[in-house]
Amino acid sequence: MVNSYIPVSNKIILQANGVYITPATLRKWHHLGIHANLFLKITNKLMIDLTEWAKIVEVARQRREEKITRLQKLGIVKGCDIHE
Repeated sequence: MVNSYIPVSNKIILQANGVYITPATLRKWHHLGIHANLFLKITNKLMIDLTEWAKIVEVARQRREEKITRLQKLGIVKGCDIHE
């Protein structure tokens, strides 16, 4: 089984795994309950579940594509490649 949990405290590991949000912001999200299913606390260490992170990113991509499609239909955005 692949380790899908990484510590919030290590910015280098976060960035190596495609999480470009600062540890402080992630800690604040955890405190406020934002994306609660993203976090797991193991032996007093706050961890991120990369599987859940991938789901959040995929939802954001889908929303972006839908928004661009709507804007293209309205003629506001022309020739935008959504797969860049």
